[in-house]
Amino acid sequence: MNDMRAALYDSYGPPEVLYEGRVPVPVRKPGEVLVRVHAASVNGGELYGRAGKVRLLTGRRFPQR
Repeated sequence: MNDMRAALYDSYGPPEVLYEGRVPVPVRKPGEVLVRVHAASVNGGELYGRAGKVRLLTGRRFPQR
């Protein structure tokens, strides 16, 4: 298992900016665990983040992968 599926986005915007892609599986460090996720949800804060509204409050630029 070298890579995994992920919901990605490269720009702020509506749900349509999301797409499915593949990213490397994180490397587990000593004292850490790696959890396989079968389902996930989206909360209101994540919607604001994807829309770019959190940036207005925090001044942070677009998150880096």
